[in-house]
Amino acid sequence: MGSGLVPDDPEAICQWEAEGAPLLEALRAQTGGRLADYVVSHAGEQAFPRSFQLLAEGGKLTFYGATSGYWFSFVGKAGSASPESMLERAELAAGEAVLLYYGVDSAELLDATGLEAIEAVRAAGARLVVATYSDAQREFVQSLGFGEAVRGVVSLEEIQRKEGADFEWPDALPRMPDSKTDTTRFKEAVRRYQERTMKPFGSAIGRWLRSADNPRGYPDLIIERAGHDTLAASTSLIKPFTGRVVYCESMQHRRYTFYAPQVWMRQRRIFMPTATIAGTHLCNAFEVTRMNDLIAAGRLDVSEPLMVPWSELPVAHQAMWDNTHAGANYVLNHALPASGLKSRDELYQAWGAQDGR
Repeated sequence: MGSGLVPDDPEAICQWEAEGAPLLEALRAQTGGRLADYVVSHAGEQAFPRSFQLLAEGGKLTFYGATSGYWFSFVGKAGSASPESMLERAELAAGEAVLLYYGVDSAELLDATGLEAIEAVRAAGARLVVATYSDAQREFVQSLGFGEAVRGVVSLEEIQRKEGADFEWPDALPRMPDSKTDTTRFKEAVRRYQERTMKPFGSAIGRWLRSADNPRGYPDLIIERAGHDTLAASTSLIKPFTGRVVYCESMQHRRYTFYAPQVWMRQRRIFMPTATIAGTHLCNAFEVTRMNDLIAAGRLDVSEPLMVPWSELPVAHQAMWDNTHAGANYVLNHALPASGLKSRDELYQAWGAQDGR
């Protein structure tokens, strides 16, 4: 099946995809010829690319954790959609902050898909900043008379000129040393990317998107482009928990890379025409509050835990190891005077009755 990591070279990418064919056929043999509509992954950078490859058209991959490393890669899938339909799918709302990359993979001034995306954002009533690769592309976009629909246009060429050696715009997320065996170099690689790529670019974008409720100018949504790999930057820039990255062009046979914790720990989402990646940390403070509200309203049933005394702890652990446990989970009774207590007052009363004996 070949290595899990996707190679850099375009020809090697096609070979990598072909090496995954036995895995896809093994899945189809168990599912009546279908690929996966939904994949849940937590194994990290080695398994993630093949997990994504298993997705059927329209499938969704959710991941949490990265046990084998944080440098994630995958090969995009075929299929395209209009910018308007993708923004509708990502539920872009009026007033939200949007970043669009323009003039990708070409020195040409005219970027038809980019212009279509600008019109779609304008129709949605969102606040847009455009990032171009050259000063000439920036001037071309500014000359088109979009007015307030485009709050600002930022040129990567200009940032490079101003920052010099302090600004790096790599073709992809640089490969990272092993975080477990080479911690010092790993931390340095992450720091360098943050300092020399994210900070200069984020500052240039943020000054156009700042608002009272968003003082740093984080985009709510970024319209990514299939012709380059800046997914690591985009997934680091968008707002945590609600941020979305959107593609509308075919991504087939192209490699994309990102830093896993920025997606999974901050629960960001990546929408593609025929696939979706959703990072999850299993819950956040807002979701816990909503869950408690649903439980209190009787709309969500919670399996009762099985309470065991200290003396039965080894038996409980063995049952969980053997997958023969009786309850949804076990709670060790280390100090409670009785089970079924539902409030602090009931606990105090039980303790008092125990002392009275």
